[in-house]
Amino acid sequence: MTQQAPIFLNMKAYPKCDHCGKRFTPGSSWKGANHCRFAYLLPFITAHPGLSSAELAELSHIPYFLVKNALQMARDAGLVEAVAEEREIGGMRYRYRSVTRDGESSS
Repeated sequence: MTQQAPIFLNMKAYPKCDHCGKRFTPGSSWKGANHCRFAYLLPFITAHPGLSSAELAELSHIPYFLVKNALQMARDAGLVEAVAEEREIGGMRYRYRSVTRDGESSS
């Protein structure tokens, strides 16, 4: 009888919501998930205005597509300002800044 080596999964520890405790793992979803993700991202946006969604994903350790969805929700709600810039390779990139209660950009 042959003995099999134990299998160890190398799982990255994704951050979690401070309010509900759910982790921001790839493919995760629940009612209000984008609000949770944006609440987690807001300190990064405030401390580093003008970052793109890819840069915010790298800084926050949240998967890019989850960051992108949370920022789209925040844009639709008027919580962030997205400044478009043309990319050298074509297409557009958006850089994000938080918006204050009076509707002004915080940068």
